[in-house]
Amino acid sequence: HERVYASSSGLARTLASAQCLLNGLFPTGSSVQSAVVPVYSSSADTDYVLRGYDKCPVFTEALQVFRASQAFTQKQAASEELRARLASAMSLGPGEEVGLADFFNTFDSFQLARLNETLPSELPQLDDATWQEVKALADWLETSRYSPEVAGRTCGGALLADLIAHLHLEADADSDAARLVQFSAHYPTMLCLLAALRWEPKGGAPSADLNWEEIPPYGAALLFELHRDQATGTKFVRLVYQAGPAAEYQVLPLPCASFGTPAPSHLAGACSSTSFYEWSRARSYQSVDDWCEECSSEMPLCPQLSVDCSNVVVESHPVEPANVMVQTSANNKTTVNVRVQSENSGLQAAETTALIFLCVVIGAAVCCFGAAVFYGNAECHVSMRSKQDRSSSPLDEMSYAQRNPLAPGLASCDSLHSRPNGVEMT
Repeated sequence: HERVYASSSGLARTLASAQCLLNGLFPTGSSVQSAVVPVYSSSADTDYVLRGYDKCPVFTEALQVFRASQAFTQKQAASEELRARLASAMSLGPGEEVGLADFFNTFDSFQLARLNETLPSELPQLDDATWQEVKALADWLETSRYSPEVAGRTCGGALLADLIAHLHLEADADSDAARLVQFSAHYPTMLCLLAALRWEPKGGAPSADLNWEEIPPYGAALLFELHRDQATGTKFVRLVYQAGPAAEYQVLPLPCASFGTPAPSHLAGACSSTSFYEWSRARSYQSVDDWCEECSSEMPLCPQLSVDCSNVVVESHPVEPANVMVQTSANNKTTVNVRVQSENSGLQAAETTALIFLCVVIGAAVCCFGAAVFYGNAECHVSMRSKQDRSSSPLDEMSYAQRNPLAPGLASCDSLHSRPNGVEMT
């Protein structure tokens, strides 16, 4: 049991599912009880690994583009009659309708009523033909929205990185890493992971392998197995799918199976561990900062920059917060432009840039360079959330001050002070 690792999203139903699996593996009365295997979880608000599909603004924007696409518009028109029938069956009021964008909620409501026929339900049972229409529409919608063309790696790349890390540790013969790793999550989690595996980093067409066309049912599982060829000692990764507890296991050929060391016949569709790591690494994130940058996320765990120029004064006119613009580019370089709008300054708009400086952030170390083109004293406070401590998200505070009247050119940092929650630069 020391080599079993369990993780779950922070919802009651997924936590219960994780515990149920552990109860089955280590039942009461066995030498090892499930209670000694902890289930790790993150808050639903910050879980970018298992619930990245509702944490990434870039993916949200891509989803809006998909909903404005010709394919979506055509499907919306083609399904209008079906959705009207469902609205009638649900006794929706005047002006209410079953929309396509959130059709999964309607599908899931009828699905629950169908799976629990003995339980009371406000929804009628659909006949088989209508149910197949409903399921086909929901399958198209959800596999399209969580496809490599729409989602890319944004909602599954972080989980793929975790998967790589666990398999890589287990591939090390001297490692005491977990032999069984469990992730208890949601159907979008699975679709996002498959999308990341199919995504092409260079913008090409997604791999034809793992082309998914249905919503994984309740209890479905994706199993990544690590095998060792007894004859050669070569390790292979194989992907197996089970569409619910009663379904047969189905081997899913991995895209990387077509290159590298070929797998033995009993592991058809598998990749050598080396090929799998190379393929997957290009489709995952190397750090949380990579995910934050690609998703343009402002979650607490992501580095954030804030600017307070309330102490900047030009001819007794303070800088308005609206005149502060922050731009972040690659390599952790952030440019902060502070524009002073002063009616009495007598300067043209192009000349009223009070301060432009570049902050290069490496870990929690910061250095600022700037140019001043104004009279009087000025001081801007810039706060950058540390990348080194995700648990408490302390602020590394620094202060830039330029007190030389009309002194264009570069101004260096005067001093650096250690503080309990980071560094202060003046």
